[in-house]
Amino acid sequence: MKNIFITPDDPLDQDDAIPITPPASHADCMVCGGGRSLGLRFIPDGLGSVVATIDVDGAWQGYAGVMHGGMVSTLLDAAMTHCLFHHEVHAMTASLKVRFLAPVPCSGQIEVRATLSDRRHRMYSLDAQLVSSGRILARAEARFIKSSNGLMPSTMKQHGHLG
Repeated sequence: MKNIFITPDDPLDQDDAIPITPPASHADCMVCGGGRSLGLRFIPDGLGSVVATIDVDGAWQGYAGVMHGGMVSTLLDAAMTHCLFHHEVHAMTASLKVRFLAPVPCSGQIEVRATLSDRRHRMYSLDAQLVSSGRILARAEARFIKSSNGLMPSTMKQHGHLG
């Protein structure tokens, strides 16, 4: 499977922004971690938003020529997670609502972006969009919850907070 994503060596349209670095607790993420991940990298894009441009891989197909809905959801969720990283927040998805507006082709480039829309105590609300040729193909709304001590479950065990 080819991975053609924004990397630190690629020219960036957003004032040569540096990609957002996920925390160590996120190093094995299937989307943006090392190893066999998709290698997805997000960059800041004005007013606290993040964006990534992706060359779509045919292996992500569901129906013929159309990206699988699970992959669409995964990309939108990843964008929102990285938006929180950009805001120095480590939180987990509590709810995710995806709206599929048009089939996402399994070829060409797509852009995925996310914006933090609200924060109330430990809950964060975000919006994301998947865009191709200027057309919104899918959008998502999600709520994320930050742990009470700021650590994510995988790091909580390492720090002795779980049994």
